[in-house]
Amino acid sequence: MEFLAHHGKWAGVSSEFVAHLRESGRLRPEDEPPDVGRWSWVVGAFFDLCTERSIGMALGPLPVLKIAAYAAWQRIEEPWFVRVIGAMDIAYLAQQRSKSSG
Repeated sequence: MEFLAHHGKWAGVSSEFVAHLRESGRLRPEDEPPDVGRWSWVVGAFFDLCTERSIGMALGPLPVLKIAAYAAWQRIEEPWFVRVIGAMDIAYLAQQRSKSSG
């Protein structure tokens, strides 16, 4: 899930600034965001849902009921949505844990 690493690198940076870097030739090819194409709505949903994490001693997983509620709220009917968001969350948590321990 390459986009997770990209998100960690560029979190909070506006797309306009990234476009400026690209246009001025100061954005290295390895820093280009991965093309998620038609799946961008899933990536957006995942990062929307990241605001639903519990706050405590450690970063916790996304509650499955919050994912299901988001799907209902957005009228997402794909049966795989909850499982895919859950898999993305597992990868995201592993990435965050490796960053904090390394």
